Amino acid sequence: MFHRGLKRFVVDEYGREVWDAVRADAGVEPQVYLPVDARPDREFISLVEALPAHVDESPFDLLESFGERLASSLLETYGDRVVDDDWGAMELLASVESDVHAPLRRHNEALDPPKLACVREGPDRVRVVYESSRRLCPVAVGLVRGVGEAFGEALSVTEERCMHRGDERCELVVARQ
Repeated sequence: MFHRGLKRFVVDEYGREVWDAVRADAGVEPQVYLPVDARPDREFISLVEALPAHVDESPFDLLESFGERLASSLLETYGDRVVDDDWGAMELLASVESDVHAPLRRHNEALDPPKLACVREGPDRVRVVYESSRRLCPVAVGLVRGVGEAFGEALSVTEERCMHRGDERCELVVARQ
């Protein structure tokens, strides 16, 4: 889903020519990305690293915007399987590890979503601890914002710890406004 989502994001936001240039710079052959494919992490990272040279945004802003867009795609594809009818954004965020990531790992060993510890700290607050060697915490921030948009809820995200600032993991505090 990440590779497919990135391609859609770049083509929709910047155009097919930019995607083709990014792909060429990353050394990635043209291909069809299917939602069930497990693609190499290095390929995704290469695409992400090539992108800033072709657009006027910082890598972190690009990844956050990508995450926001990806949230709606993930919810469209998998939402009816993992989201209870009476849930809001906080309920989904609090259950991502147990109801989404853990089953993905059991179902397909090739899939390796980040390890999350999601703790409900009140009715309007969730702490998300993100650990991944990919260090794609900006995507996580964007995903949180995208989940809020999908549920029609204004969410603030504060990154109290970040691997990009030298911490061993990232901690996001999500609060419903």
